[in-house]
Amino acid sequence: MSTEMVHEIRGLIVTGALAGAALVLAELVGRLPGVPREATRKLAHVLCGLTAASFPLLFRSAWSVALVAAVFLTVMAWTRARGALSAIHGVARRSDGALWFPVAIAVVFVQASGRPWLYLAAVLVLTVSDTLAALVGEAYGRHRYRLCAEWKSLEGSAAFLVSALLCVQVPLLLLSGLEPTACLVLASYVAVLATLLEALSPAGRDNLLVPVLDRHPPPREPTET
Repeated sequence: MSTEMVHEIRGLIVTGALAGAALVLAELVGRLPGVPREATRKLAHVLCGLTAASFPLLFRSAWSVALVAAVFLTVMAWTRARGALSAIHGVARRSDGALWFPVAIAVVFVQASGRPWLYLAAVLVLTVSDTLAALVGEAYGRHRYRLCAEWKSLEGSAAFLVSALLCVQVPLLLLSGLEPTACLVLASYVAVLATLLEALSPAGRDNLLVPVLDRHPPPREPTET
């Protein structure tokens, strides 16, 4: 067995263990008295998103990520149809976010090939910003607006904007090689675009649209003078 294959198999095992642990933990937390299903859903979302953020280290082949996405999508669809995994599917509102999530991860991994800052920024926005927007909106959302038959709040959108700026800025600064000013300008542009996409995406489709459509251009190689 080649070294590459061993690396991919190890990545599949680690991913399966981490994702499985995240789902089990969410289910256990959901059985505690007084814990709302929205909280357990967000817990699973964050843990699985952080697992996905490690894919550039765990995998070299896009086929491995596609396999992980296909298995996760199948599990999510099957458990929803069977009424299982209430920690994720038990929310009162209808959302397809759990189904779109693995699709977005696989697509972004392919699109960001060789550009880890691009993949990491997209996954962090999907994971952190989406969660903060929901939590802030639920707890402090006083100024609400309605788009695409769903209610949003200015407070939640503001939390998404600020966190998205940081989620894009940090990977760019650490991994892209761009000048700090260029990183800030590019991160600001991406954060605004991602916030608009999140506000306009109904029924959990922001889990697909935000990371897939919100792709900033790759940094240019510096030219010699």
